[in-house]
Amino acid sequence: ADEAEPKEAASYSNFEIVSPRQEEVLWNTGGQLNVSLRARPRIRSGHSIFLVMDGQEVQQLARGRMQGSLSDVVRGTHQLHAEVRDQSGSTVARSDTVQFTVQQTSIQNPNNPNRPGGGG
Repeated sequence: ADEAEPKEAASYSNFEIVSPRQEEVLWNTGGQLNVSLRARPRIRSGHSIFLVMDGQEVQQLARGRMQGSLSDVVRGTHQLHAEVRDQSGSTVARSDTVQFTVQQTSIQNPNNPNRPGGGG
């Protein structure tokens, strides 16, 4: 009897990127981007987390780690998502895609204290 339910595919009830947040604007990062993830239940021993930015796999997190740090993240808008893969390389969970923007303040006007409008 094929009673083996495909529980493997739905092994994570929650897998998401905590940081950066959706539509976040990051200033003067120096190319560094710290990524924090959350998973429920916790990542299984045989599974690995991969970070994918702008369609390119950019990092595999060390076992048991829920944070990564990317370097050389250029200014502009980026898409980031994370995937959990099993030993065979199949994706078993995928986070939502977060879109964030890296900005750099211009040299002439580093923090612009009196920007007109003030948000409102």
